[in-house]
Amino acid sequence: MEWLSDYKVVVFLRKILSSKYLPFVSAAVILADYYLGWDIVSIWYVCLCGLGVMITCKDVSPIFPLFLLMCVMVSSKNTPSINWDSPADYYTRPYILAQMIIAISLLVCGALERITESIIYKRFKPTPVLYGLCAFVAALLLNGIFSEYYTVMNLVYAIFLAMLFLGIFCFTCGNIKVSGETFERIAYSFIAMFIVLATELTVVYITYDNLIVDGVINRGEIRFGWGTYNNFGLYAIMCLPANFYLAAKYRHGWIFTLAGAVNLFMIFMCMSRQVMVMGTLIYALCMIWLLIRTKGYARLINALIFGVLALAFLIAFAAAHEWFFKLFSNLANSLETGSGRTLIWKDGVEKFLNYPLFGAGFYSRRQWVWGQSGFADILPIMYHNTVVQVMACSGIVGLAAYAVHRVQTVVSFLKDVTHDRIFVALIIVGMLLSSLLDNHLFYLFPTLIYSMLIGVLTLSERKKEAALAVRGDKSEIKDAAV
Repeated sequence: MEWLSDYKVVVFLRKILSSKYLPFVSAAVILADYYLGWDIVSIWYVCLCGLGVMITCKDVSPIFPLFLLMCVMVSSKNTPSINWDSPADYYTRPYILAQMIIAISLLVCGALERITESIIYKRFKPTPVLYGLCAFVAALLLNGIFSEYYTVMNLVYAIFLAMLFLGIFCFTCGNIKVSGETFERIAYSFIAMFIVLATELTVVYITYDNLIVDGVINRGEIRFGWGTYNNFGLYAIMCLPANFYLAAKYRHGWIFTLAGAVNLFMIFMCMSRQVMVMGTLIYALCMIWLLIRTKGYARLINALIFGVLALAFLIAFAAAHEWFFKLFSNLANSLETGSGRTLIWKDGVEKFLNYPLFGAGFYSRRQWVWGQSGFADILPIMYHNTVVQVMACSGIVGLAAYAVHRVQTVVSFLKDVTHDRIFVALIIVGMLLSSLLDNHLFYLFPTLIYSMLIGVLTLSERKKEAALAVRGDKSEIKDAAV
């Protein structure tokens, strides 16, 4: 909406919504509403602020923290999740549902207007990543089309995924101007998310009954309105690279290095075994990345912090070695059996063999019915592995399209390996690794974040070509595109 951009009130709102403090203000609002049970206030806040960003900002990257915090705004009091003994009917109450439809419609209309505008003004340019994503989305839309399990919900759920995979990608690529500030905003968004997660986990350990019994942590009690310990672990892993990105960026970045250690501790305290493994791997990659990136005094301080952490771990291991042996024994057993997932994976492979072309569909493990928990029933029961999920749901067509999409994202990253792009790539890798033992990629909210990050990665790929174009060196532009 460029014709509005010069009005004083628009300029004022743009400054507020583009502020580097917005992620932390938004985090405070979401946290307060979470504990007060004011979910509808969070929904209105996110939708109206998001609409404000679309109306007033030429660069819509300030919307990223709002989208990220959407993942954790469903309160325990009002959750429709079947993981709770008594799921609430809050989200199906007419006066709540009506407000949600209005608020979300405003946000969606704003996004559609921005996508249309970006196409008209030729800000959106097709890329190989877009073509691969289109093929993958098309395969998802055809999920289970000739199987006995096919229902209208197969198409409905696939449409939701299509809007998030493709719609958010197009929205991002046509309306974000990638710069160092963009990556910094993404990093601070994840720091705000990290604060929310740390606060909620701390409250769980302080206030939940029967969480720790005879010195044993009952991880089944670690749950939130918006998800379980596995969902918590995914978001915690995705927050890790932000700490190390900012640690390498600032003179006193060691503060963020310490925050990264707290983040890792938080990952272990969520008690998800798969998250512990994947989180430790991402932490190690981030640690190596930071030591390579920093020099002199900063590298020495960071190396000292890592050394102290290693020493602290050895002392803790010596003091509680029996607990650690038990933990790692359970972990080894979980990796061997997939915590019971091997049976699910076997079922997925059988569904693929029975319906090899288009798969058995998203609802092949359960027929969809509208039950007491309302919106929670919309989510299909997953196969807990991205590859198995795609095989079982979309068959060879889906698997081939996903493989092409995956290769194209890797190629996009390798075209221009920079500090900023490594940061985004590590977040995506954290999500993809976590999705080898779960299906975060298809759980809607994580899908939204994934699509925005892929969009940013694709956009930043063009920065090198744009810089060469300004200098007018056409031969270098050609080389950069190869």
